[in-house]
Amino acid sequence: MSRILVDSSFLIALFRRDDLNHALAIENKDLLNNPCFITNLVISEVLTVLAMKTKDMDLVNLAFNFMNDNFTIIKEFQTHNFNYNVFSLFSQFNDENYNLSFVDSSLVYLSDIHGFKLLTLDNGFKGISNVDLVL
Repeated sequence: MSRILVDSSFLIALFRRDDLNHALAIENKDLLNNPCFITNLVISEVLTVLAMKTKDMDLVNLAFNFMNDNFTIIKEFQTHNFNYNVFSLFSQFNDENYNLSFVDSSLVYLSDIHGFKLLTLDNGFKGISNVDLVL
């Protein structure tokens, strides 16, 4: 079984029925039967986007409980020099054009140091050589 780091794009699509990728997320939800990991930054993104886009706090609560009950939460800020290492990647990815957010850069960093596969629906990760994408 693969160890999977889950990105907010997959979870948002899973919970938002009107998301363009909802059907794809539903079709691939069995991937979550693998050992899955999530970061506090991703939890923050998922809850914020769901609250802003749906205004449905019952759905936000459902997503919050789902993430807490089903994923191992990585305490990313306890990783030695986390912000400096992620900022270095963030700067690299965004030298010429904006390509990856700080949160997405953190997922690249954590995938690399922990050997995770990344479950995302975000095309911004394609072409990054040290990221092993699940989809």
